Amino acid sequence: SYNTPTINVISTKVTIRDMGKNSVQLIPVSQTMLVFYAQNFDGEKTTKVTYAVGKGDSLSQEDIQKYEEVNNERGIPNENTEDGAQTDNCPK
Repeated sequence: SYNTPTINVISTKVTIRDMGKNSVQLIPVSQTMLVFYAQNFDGEKTTKVTYAVGKGDSLSQEDIQKYEEVNNERGIPNENTEDGAQTDNCPK
């Protein structure tokens, strides 16, 4: 069972209601990488999201491979992934 959450964020005045059934999981994949996994079922479809965070400037090739395995285990096609570090436009 689940409760329908209501989230109020005062600083940006965002309210979220009736978000469906949600689950969130933090997955320690390696010593340098953690994967955030969220799943939402809105009554009709399921949406799955993963996000990898790691130490350093970028993920190692080994961590990228492990991240792809996490996605595969959850039925998320790797062609649907995007390297967020490549889309960042924040000044360095």
